[in-house]
Amino acid sequence: MPLWRGKSKPPLEVVVNDSIYIRLAFTNLKKNKRSYLPFLVTSIITIMLFFDMSIIMDNSGIKEMPGAGSMRSILGFGTVIVAIFACVFLFYTNSFLIKQRRKEIGLYNVLGMGKKEIAIMMFWESLMVGGASILAGILGGIILGRLMFLLLYKIIGYQTSLQYEVTGSSISTTLILFAVIFFVAFVSNLIQVRKANPIELLRGGNVGEKEPKTKILLTVFGVVTIAAGYILANIVENPIEAISVFFVAVLLVVIGTYALFVAGSIAFLKLLRKNKSFYYKAKHFHSVSGMIYRMKQNAVGLANICILSTMVLVTLSTTVGLNLGMENIMENRFPKELILTIEQSNEETIRTVDTVVAEELNRQGIRQENGYRCQSVSMVTDKEKDGFSFYAFGSLFYPNRVLVQLAPVSYYNEMMGENLELSDQEAVIYTSSKTPYGKDHFRIEDTEFTIVEEPDAIPMEKK
Repeated sequence: MPLWRGKSKPPLEVVVNDSIYIRLAFTNLKKNKRSYLPFLVTSIITIMLFFDMSIIMDNSGIKEMPGAGSMRSILGFGTVIVAIFACVFLFYTNSFLIKQRRKEIGLYNVLGMGKKEIAIMMFWESLMVGGASILAGILGGIILGRLMFLLLYKIIGYQTSLQYEVTGSSISTTLILFAVIFFVAFVSNLIQVRKANPIELLRGGNVGEKEPKTKILLTVFGVVTIAAGYILANIVENPIEAISVFFVAVLLVVIGTYALFVAGSIAFLKLLRKNKSFYYKAKHFHSVSGMIYRMKQNAVGLANICILSTMVLVTLSTTVGLNLGMENIMENRFPKELILTIEQSNEETIRTVDTVVAEELNRQGIRQENGYRCQSVSMVTDKEKDGFSFYAFGSLFYPNRVLVQLAPVSYYNEMMGENLELSDQEAVIYTSSKTPYGKDHFRIEDTEFTIVEEPDAIPMEKK
């Protein structure tokens, strides 16, 4: 918006070539290095974390490991969380930076630079910051990724050698995601500058802020999403559902935390202000009134700190808990010292394996004790109201997905020391969750079975 009125001539507009814009953008970044350096460092670290998780997830050797599907699903969920956090954090930091520079941009406008020229200058600034962040993040991620890969290799104890790989898909995904984030931030800056007139820009941070409004709906939304997240995380028992439900719970808690800090904190402070016996005390008056304005400015930053702290605590507690309980986990998963699994076997294969195992045990001087054999069929199903339906194999981590194992009654009799006989439409059902199945029948596709027994536990030793 021009500053002149009437018949007076407008000031001379400056016309410059692209090299001037580039030098001007570089000078601006250098002059504001105290503000841009922390932004650059945090951007690089965020890009490194996302890139390293993508590298590990796309590694061809890890894809062939036992249990690779579960680990890759967890890493996939983690990359989504990091991407969401990066969007919120970088947009918040960018809005702080552009607010600090409003007076500088307004001065350029008054001295003759039009909005178009300012936009070109800001484009080169964004390109330099975004390009440097992405380039340094990917290069740093390649270096840090090798260390993380070796650490993961040590933790999982996988015997086959794994090769560290930098895949094109990891680079392209990281490049596209963060290029879009920086571009959207640049567009947001342009909109702010375009809407403001030079006087508003020159005032910059000196303009008094309006009191933030109470957003009741956003506050209620924050409370509901946080409550829903913690309830989901605590009620899930099915291990196949656990990861997907926990992922949804994390998203709900993250969204709810931002909502509560942005809207809930202000609503709470205004509620305190309405309490006259509390508010009109010397020690409360200034602190409460000042906090209302400070929370408007710093709510997102405080929410980021809260979420990061929670992530650190959850990661540490989970890691310590898994390591302390590893012996019990191994005993439950592998109750025998030697377990041999044959997939898609027939009678001839079983006889051949029996012969080979007997010869090897004899050669090693090992005597077999408490051994047993069980033929079973495992399938991932969708749990329905009165039974289970087959599910085409893919990702296992969705709600209502249940792993069902079918075994002959001879295995049950061997483990339980019983002599149970079942007809074609009868079955014994056992669930590993704390909640029993609790019905007298179940259905698999179109076949219905009557439940004869539902034991509390099946021992891993023969009676």
